[in-house]
Amino acid sequence: MLDVSKIKKIENILGIEFINKQLLLEALTHSSMANEIPDTPHNERLEFLGDTVIDFIISNYLFIKYPAFSEGDMTFYRSQLVKGETLAEITKTLDLHDFLFLGHGEEKSGGRQKQSNLAGLFEAIVGSIFLDRGLTETEKLVIKIFNPKLAKIGCSRFQHPKTELQMYTQSQLGTLPEYKIISKKGPDHSPIFEIQLSLSDGKLMFGTGKNKSLAENDAAEKMLLFIKDKSTE
Repeated sequence: MLDVSKIKKIENILGIEFINKQLLLEALTHSSMANEIPDTPHNERLEFLGDTVIDFIISNYLFIKYPAFSEGDMTFYRSQLVKGETLAEITKTLDLHDFLFLGHGEEKSGGRQKQSNLAGLFEAIVGSIFLDRGLTETEKLVIKIFNPKLAKIGCSRFQHPKTELQMYTQSQLGTLPEYKIISKKGPDHSPIFEIQLSLSDGKLMFGTGKNKSLAENDAAEKMLLFIKDKSTE
């Protein structure tokens, strides 16, 4: 299963050379492979680790780079940077999803394009780099990958989307936004929540996130952007 040429291609994409290439192989292996080939090491544990490492690196970056940011500001920007949608986008931009090992059933069901699988893959790769090269090298790589998105911090984004949307609806509609959980998908250690946001004037918006609060923030931000775009037409 260890394809040396594929491993080399991924190392070239990431700009690092793994000492323990089995860690990278494990990061690339979806749990559906273990269902079809018993005892196959898969990436769920590395995904859990990588999720924590990414959260720390981004939190540390925001804390040091923006001393004037409040806790709420840092929480908001971190949530936007580490949400599944963003991580899946990074995975596709780097073409890492092409190297994901999937079981036949998962492949046939479109697993290579699923947001949860793509986000989980990136988290697992970061987890494997952390174990193989340590925090310093991992931090350098993560910041480099996230740099285009980090550069946009403070540009045309809402500081506290739920609060701003609530202020808007109270002043314009005399009511409060309503949030409802539509679904919870993915493994227990890395769930993806989907929220439906509805306004009393009939507007609907959906958001996703690693927890209910992040999903609500995502939906609120999308609604604010939609309202802003409509007001400029």
